[in-house]
Amino acid sequence: MMTSLKQRLKRTPVLDLWIWYRARFAPARSQSNESEILQRLVVRYPVPAFFVEFGFGVWEFNCANLTDSFDGLLLDGDGDNVAYATRALPTRIHCEHCWLTLETLEIVDRFAKGRPVGILSVDVDGNDYWFLRRLIGLAPAIVVCEFNPVFGLRPISVPYDEHFERFQKHASGLYFGASLSALNHLCRQHGYTLMAISSNGVNAFFVRSDLLLPGDAAVDMGYMGEAASRRTGDPFDVVAALDFVDVTSDAH
Repeated sequence: MMTSLKQRLKRTPVLDLWIWYRARFAPARSQSNESEILQRLVVRYPVPAFFVEFGFGVWEFNCANLTDSFDGLLLDGDGDNVAYATRALPTRIHCEHCWLTLETLEIVDRFAKGRPVGILSVDVDGNDYWFLRRLIGLAPAIVVCEFNPVFGLRPISVPYDEHFERFQKHASGLYFGASLSALNHLCRQHGYTLMAISSNGVNAFFVRSDLLLPGDAAVDMGYMGEAASRRTGDPFDVVAALDFVDVTSDAH
């Protein structure tokens, strides 16, 4: 009954009224302090005013606080989510519905052609490492990527699967994405430095190293590994027998 009512409301002006009200009085924000970290970084460094983010929610995404001053591209596989975002966000933010694979990410290449990328934000609960590896050549000033703290400091990622569904892969929901070490390895290879971690301990922020200023210091990976272990215990045993890719031996 509730689902049926929700579907009917989607086809009425009530939805537009609700979106207007929400956008005006309860605008989008980030999951924890991601927006605040990005605000600090774009003030400190010369970051082009253009972001690309995928895996987003209408009312919750990392670049939410930048939509009034940045152009942006938001990608997601949920058509309703994209439709609502198109109505709620400024016209400078382009929202595109597509199932994300290494092939469909060509849309990012097309949209970014001829313009520098300021921020690339990846959060898809699955192929995060592989999508970042595919797009890091765009040389964004800042890279934001979700990591899986359950993997600890093992330099691993789940294998690429264009049909990846987190809870279909393993009922625990613990088998997805890549470790912080895996993302750090990839980003360091492409000239980035880990400069911040979100307060909820799942999003890593990398700045292109040529932009760093005297006195800037990278995040201590050892400390982050210990903090993640204390927070999650050691649930890796739940998924340890599944397939992983050691990214230190992955050909780039």
